[in-house]
Amino acid sequence: MEKPSITQMGKKWELMNSLWMLWLFFIGFTSYISFFYIGARTNTKKWLIYGAIYGVLFAQGIIIDELASPESNLMTLSSLIFITSWIWSIVHGFLARPDYLRRKEKILLKEAALHEKQLRSIRTSTENDEIRAVPTPSSHHDHLTSDMNLLTDVSQPETSVGTERSVSKDIKAVKVNSATKQELTAIPSLNTFLAESIIAERGKNGAYESFEDFAERNSLKPHVVIKARPFLVFSESVENQPNSKMTTEEKKTTTKGRVIDF
Repeated sequence: MEKPSITQMGKKWELMNSLWMLWLFFIGFTSYISFFYIGARTNTKKWLIYGAIYGVLFAQGIIIDELASPESNLMTLSSLIFITSWIWSIVHGFLARPDYLRRKEKILLKEAALHEKQLRSIRTSTENDEIRAVPTPSSHHDHLTSDMNLLTDVSQPETSVGTERSVSKDIKAVKVNSATKQELTAIPSLNTFLAESIIAERGKNGAYESFEDFAERNSLKPHVVIKARPFLVFSESVENQPNSKMTTEEKKTTTKGRVIDF
């Protein structure tokens, strides 16, 4: 009958996370390293203490071997302690292995749950941003009226220049699927490293379909997502909507009408 796995991760995972036991078999010279390792990986104090004890037993054997004569009783006692501690460290390692694997599994599951929580937070934030980004009829009308005012208001040139300067200072949204590294680094919270990573991921696995896809594929942190979201564009549908801006013919008609009225 096949022996069941100690954890839910499977026997292959358990075997790969048991390689630290190899240090137990070097005639006691490295037994203490095994316990220092599992203690540090799982933040378990008792194994760190055991590692220190095995280290002291190893050190006394080396020191007495240098100071005492081979035929002395002290040398015989030291050798007996050294060999006994080595054999016990092997037994101890096998006894500690199941507990170590369960602790390691618990840590990994906790980290996976935290990562999933961050992804859900990103998805929720993205959905809320998309809802707020849907244009209303009134905002579309205000945008069209603003464009007409810029075309017809020729009596205040200084105000127009001031407006253009103010707009040029604002950060412009960029198309993620065609943006360069310089354009991406201009976005708040996106540094050079993230920009290079975004471009590399885009070239390897294709264009980003949505902001959720973008955040998940690049493993972005929530604070990065919140700052960068307003300046990233993933679809050209908004720009290609009819009547989003006045066409060239409309501008000409408006300009001509202005001259005739004058």
